[in-house]
Amino acid sequence: MQAKITIIGAGLTGLTLAYLLKRENFDFQILEARPRLGGRIFTKMSGNHIPIDLGAAWLWDYNPQMKSLLAELKLEIFPQIMGNTVWYQQ
Repeated sequence: MQAKITIIGAGLTGLTLAYLLKRENFDFQILEARPRLGGRIFTKMSGNHIPIDLGAAWLWDYNPQMKSLLAELKLEIFPQIMGNTVWYQQ
């Protein structure tokens, strides 16, 4: 693939950049060292088949750019319950 723009890494930043470039019809390629996309965004199955999120699970209200991108992509935001107990959502 011949491209004028090369994105190094297919984590959250690389994938977001690719999305924005594609939206503007730029030619690009993504190079990723791992055999999967997502970078630190990764869900691992525990020994008893419960998914455990190992990355990028938090979003704060003072990040309007991220919230705007999630709305544009029609991705739902789940509020985190804060308190003295651990809360698990499957």
